[in-house]
Formats: sequence, structure tokens, C-alpha cells
Amino acid sequence: LMGENTTVGMVDMLLPAMSEPNFLIFFKNTLYLYEYGHDRVGMVSLSSKFSAALLNKSTGFDDFNCLAWSYGSVWSSLVAIGHKSGRLTLLAPIYTSGVHRPFATLGELRPCMNIPCESLAWNPRGYNFLAVGYQSRPRKYGLVVFDIQRSCVHAPQEQDIIDDLPGSVWKFGKGKFVQSIVWQASGNELIVGVASRHIRTFDLRTGASGAIGCVPTSCTLNLEADPFSENRFLSRDYEKMCIWDVRWMMTPVCTINTHRPVIQAAWNLFRQNSIACLFAGSSELNVYYEVNDDENSNYEQFKRPLRTSEHVWPVVRFAFDRVKRNRLFLADCSSVVSQCNFADTTAVSWCSSGDVITVYDDACILMEEFDDGVGRKNCSATMRDRAKNAYTIPSDLAENKRFFQDPHSLSWLWPWLAKVETVAESLDSNDAPNSCRFPGVKMIFPTDDTKDSFIDLKKFPDFSELITMKNSIGENREKIIALCGWGHLGSVSADQDPVLDDLCKSLEIERAIYMLTCTSRFEHALQLLEAYAENSSDEALLQALVLYPPAALKRPSQADEAKEGTPYWHKMCSILLEKAKNLYVRALLHFLSNIYAKRHVLENILQLDLPPQDKVALSALYLSKQEFLKIVDEMVKQFLNDGNLNGLFLTGLIAEKSSSFDLIQRFVDVTGDVQTACLLLILINKGNAPAVYGPGTVNIVKSYLNLLSRWRLWDTHCELKLYMPGLYCQLSRLSEALYGCAFCMQTREEALASQLEVCSGYCKHCSLNMFRCILCSVSFGVTVHSRLKQQEQKDPTAFWFVWCCMCKHGGHKKHLNEWFKRNSKCPMPKCKCECMTL
Repeated sequence: LMGENTTVGMVDMLLPAMSEPNFLIFFKNTLYLYEYGHDRVGMVSLSSKFSAALLNKSTGFDDFNCLAWSYGSVWSSLVAIGHKSGRLTLLAPIYTSGVHRPFATLGELRPCMNIPCESLAWNPRGYNFLAVGYQSRPRKYGLVVFDIQRSCVHAPQEQDIIDDLPGSVWKFGKGKFVQSIVWQASGNELIVGVASRHIRTFDLRTGASGAIGCVPTSCTLNLEADPFSENRFLSRDYEKMCIWDVRWMMTPVCTINTHRPVIQAAWNLFRQNSIACLFAGSSELNVYYEVNDDENSNYEQFKRPLRTSEHVWPVVRFAFDRVKRNRLFLADCSSVVSQCNFADTTAVSWCSSGDVITVYDDACILMEEFDDGVGRKNCSATMRDRAKNAYTIPSDLAENKRFFQDPHSLSWLWPWLAKVETVAESLDSNDAPNSCRFPGVKMIFPTDDTKDSFIDLKKFPDFSELITMKNSIGENREKIIALCGWGHLGSVSADQDPVLDDLCKSLEIERAIYMLTCTSRFEHALQLLEAYAENSSDEALLQALVLYPPAALKRPSQADEAKEGTPYWHKMCSILLEKAKNLYVRALLHFLSNIYAKRHVLENILQLDLPPQDKVALSALYLSKQEFLKIVDEMVKQFLNDGNLNGLFLTGLIAEKSSSFDLIQRFVDVTGDVQTACLLLILINKGNAPAVYGPGTVNIVKSYLNLLSRWRLWDTHCELKLYMPGLYCQLSRLSEALYGCAFCMQTREEALASQLEVCSGYCKHCSLNMFRCILCSVSFGVTVHSRLKQQEQKDPTAFWFVWCCMCKHGGHKKHLNEWFKRNSKCPMPKCKCECMTL
């Protein structure tokens, strides 16, 4: 911990093999991931190469106590968090090629011991084993080893608790206080420090007793394996450090008396036979050389000043970089985290005391706000709920709107994708830039020298001329206006226009009147204004009745007003603007004011906080090609910076190496919603050849499919793979991907990974039927679903074969799903396997 009133501390820095260094910081119930290798935070360039990403900000970390990062591969690494209440939370990284890499909460390990967690350690040979040390309680175990692949993982929002499962956990050390844990290099034995009294060794291969050795010692803290040796490990007390050899545990091979309180010790990754230790209240790192088995060795000691800021604050935690071993990461009691080389001075430091990161060159970078719905938040619970409710790729894309009820979220995205396909069909298929299922504004708008017509306000037309000029709008501009949701310019009457009808039903009257006015349908706008203005919450809308041409032209004018009629109406617009509150009413008054004042500028409208679709539609009507493209490019740049998917209607939805993919990547970096990003990328690449899939697409799809597997939502996982069959060969496959005959023990050559129908369920070696569905008795390989009605084929994975990995019984997925809705045991007679609990 740092300081009296803060809870900042460098918690851990455990890295997946061969990756750039990451480490985690816990601050005010917020977990941050700091990673090296990126040259920007947000979109602000830094002289250093550090970035920070919010992992989780919730009350779930109020009783945070310890943390460990698994040794697995890049795609299987996990973060375990131990709580003072005994809860164990698992996080999984969402690996993308973007700047920020958010984590998703997988849930909590069961059973919960209800004892404070003191230490965590992942098995170095298999990432699925997690050893947990607890405080001592009567009749409670102090050391528990979880098998992550077989233990119950429950999402935090679920309340039911499943009892301990056979084989999913090992329990040792009843009534012992386990302070620290280290695995032997073989991965079979655990060495634990118990209550400052002794070091015990446990072997998972010996069964429930486990204990195979006990050495009395007070050095039971800070157990750490020697990175240069498979047999040595380090432990410490408050004023001494011991080196142990697992081959001879009777006495330590080396003891270093420090005569000062030690708060952390670690093996020096920069040099063999070297230990670095940190004393309480010190800003220097003490390093001991030549630590070995020779009792006559002279310990060479030197001190390295650790300046973490302009003030020399005491350092409270340090960690060696596992990749560049001559680099250190430091945390001091002033809430500052720093990086320095082992032989040089500090290169960069930043502060976690707020949303400000301070860099060594005095640059100050503001991180995104976390409470405005745009900032990086942990959205794993939301993604899991959406996945459980079939958030995939339906035949009607507009169905996905039900997952986004908030009008400020992505409720527009899926209906827009459904509508934009109709626009794509009307484009010239021979035009290469436009050959896309989901074109955007930039793909539709002509960039060549072809003739382009628009309403030129520089000619200062009056209202009657605007109506005439509207009919000369170019065809592509009309498509852009329709793409923005403004309908087609006068192609249907206002009372039959589906766009206006939808707006009136949703009580967006102000927007409907604004759209009719900007598209020069003044009489229809006046009719709608007379019908609904009294119900509007903005009184300026009712008073705007007199501003419309039909009403204004009928108004009797005095002789002296006839000459100054235009200034009169312009002044009237200005007065109403001061009263107007609704954005569309203000935009409407600005537009009428510009026409009355003979001004061709639209900046006062484009500067309002209107939806981007409305801004683009207005620009497509009244701006020249150069001005329009400039506005669109600026908006794309802003959307890309914010990670806002509203920009897709500008860029279109096209393959990788495009601005649309950069926008999706940035959206993942900002929000952590890898689910929506994955679905969009699958939609882009649906039906494409595997060679089309870029590395960024594969990374995002891998991340989401990996999450679906860990959430045990295999139905959704398999369904998404069907949309991109070529991608499956690029994903990691299990060694159990082949199937074989139970009679002659021969393996079929065909791999299930291809997801192709098998021509026969009989073994080609012994001609016996290999296996049947346990419920319908139909042989594997028979195309059952070809006889079904069309309406029963909604689930493409319904008749896939699935197996229980324990009892090896299985059958069609649809039949087993129906069975396990009412039962928990295997449907095979006399089989006692609890398949649904695995």
C-alpha cells in the first residue's frame, strides 16, 4: 500500500512467455493493466512507450488481497484475484492488436472457503492448476489446489452455489496459515511457508495427505523460484533471507542476515546467483552477488538508488522485467509508478492518483472518463448475458436491436446494417469501390471528376427556388441522404413516407419537421407543425409557425415593411433562437435564418450536437464536393479517436486494412466490447476465403471465441464458427479433435475440426458401428436434419455430435439439451456420471 490515505500498490508482474512486459496496479478498487510497447495513451503521442488500460472498476475488488498471472500461452493466460472474503475471481485478457487490452471477468471459483486468501500461485507446467493459500481457521484447510478446467466457475451475478466436485480440488494443511507458495519446476510439488514457523512440501501425486517434508524456519515469506535453477528457491523473514535446495531441505544452503527490516526480496533476473532486496522506508535497492552453495563465498553488495519522481520517496514494491531483464518497475508511497534500467536512472514515471498520467518529459495525458458510457469499462457481464440470449448474426440483422435499448448506445447499428444492404443492391455492381455489402458514405460519394449536382446556397435562392433546385440533386447524393435515414427526397408523399411515420410514432416530431424543412418540403412541414406543435415541450416550435413560407407570404405587410421584409424574419428567428431548447428546433431556426438572411454557411448548424447522420445528410444537400469530403474526413477522424461506431455509416463495413477496421479496433480498445466487434468482423468476412482474414480479424475473433468457451457457451461458439469455416484452421485446436472406433481402437483420419458431415458412422477397419446418439439411436454421420421442416433448422448446430469428456457418452446436441433440461445425470443406463456439472 502507498501512503496513509491511498490503496495504490504494484501488485504483480507475471507475464505470458515471450511477450512484452505487463504488470498490474490496484488503486482505489480499480485494477489497471500497464503494458510496454505502445507509443500512445488514447490518441496522444508519448515520448515513452507505455499505456494503461482499465481492467475493472467495481465494488467487486473492495476486499482485494492478492493476485497472480498464469504462465499459460498468450491465448490461455488467466489472472486470478484473491479476496479477503475468500472469493477467487478469474479474469481473461482480450488480446487484440490495439492500444489497450481490456480484461473480461470470467466469474468466481467454487467452492468458496470463506477464509481470507493470502497467496496465489499458478502451476508453471500447466496453467489450469491454481494453488491458493488461506489464513488459519479451525477445521479449515490452509492450502487448496484448484483444477480450473474442472472446477465450477460462476459469474458474479449468479447466486447459486455448487458443492465441491470430486477431482476438481485438492486440500492440504488443515488449520495451517499459508503465507506464501511456490511450485517446484516439475509442477508436481508445492512448497509453502506456514505461519512463520516452517516450510512444508506437498506432492499432488501422494493423495490427500500430501505432506512429504517439513523444515522448521521463520523465513516463510516471499517464496520465489530461482529463474536460473530448477532446484533453488528463496524465502525471507523480516531481517534475513534464505536460499533453499529442494534436493536437500534439512537446512538452507545460504543465509543472509540483513539486520534491517526487509519488505521484499526477489531473484535478480539480470545476473545469476544474485538477489535484490528492498528495505522498509528506503529508496535504494540492495543487491547481493555470488549467492551460492559455497559457505566461504564473499557476498558482494551494492546499492542502486531508485528515484521514482523528482522527490525521493520510499519504494514499496519492485518487479524485474521478465523480457528485458535489466529493467525494473517500481512503486513508491506517493502513488507514482516508474520504470528504470538496472544500471541507469529513471526513464519514465507516471501517477495513478487520478485520471492523469505524468510522463518523464513533463507531458500530461488525460485518460478517458469512466462514467460517461464511453470510457473503458469491464463489460464482460453484459457480453455474457447477451451471448446467453442469442446475440449472434440472425437472418434479420435488425433483431439485434433488442440488446441495445438505450437510445445513446448501439441501438441504431443493426437496423442500419439491415437497411444499408438495400442501398448496396442499387449501386453499380461493376464499380469496384462500391462492391460491398455494407457501403458507407465515402464509398457511395463519387471522388472522380464525374458530374455532381447539389443545392448551391451561394446563389442565395429563395424558398420557391429551393423547391425547384431540390429536384436537381445528384443520384449518389440522394442515396447518401437515404443512407442517413432521411428517406427519399419527395419520391413518396409525406403521409406515406415510412421514415416520417416511424419518427411520428416514436414522438420525434422536432426531427421530422427539421428533415422536411431542410429537404424543401415546406407545406408538409407546416402541416406536421400545426398538428403536433402544441404537444411539444419547446414553445419556440409553436411560434415558428409564422416563419414558414406559406404563412409568411400570406401575412399582410405594411409598405415600409415590404422593403425590409427579409430582415424582419431574420430578426424573428434570432429572437426564437434565444428561447429554443430542443436541438432540432435550434437547427431548424438556424436554417430558416440563413435562408432569410441570404447566407450560405452551415457552420452554425454543424456545430450543434446533432446525430452525425443528420449532419451528413444536410451537408450532402448543400455543400460542394470539396466541402462535403472535408466534413466527412473530419468526422471519421473524430470517430476513430473516440472509438465510436457511428463512423461506420461513413466508412462502410469492409475488410481489414481499412478505416472501418481501424474504427472497430479502436472501439474494442475503448469499450472492451470484443463481442460486437467480433460479430461485425464475421459479418464482413462471411463467405470469404481464409486468405482474406487479416491478423487483426483473427485476433479479435479468437478472443471472443475463447471467452465463449470459458463461459461454457459452446452452442454460440460453434454457431459463429459456421459463418467463417476457413477461420477454424487458423485457431488452436485440441489434441482430441480426432475420433476413433471403440472396438478396434483405430482412429478415423477425418478430423472433426473440419466440421464437415461424415459419410458413414461405420469403422472402415472393422465395419462395426462406432457410436450412436444415446437418445435417438441414430448413427453418427447420418444427415438427420435433412428430413426436418424448414422452420426447425434455425439452429445449424442442433444435430452436431457432442460427448461428455468424462464418461465419453454422447449424441445429438439438440437431444442432449432437451434431456439435460430435466436431468443432470448421463442418459446412458447405469452410468452415474454427472455430465452437466463438469
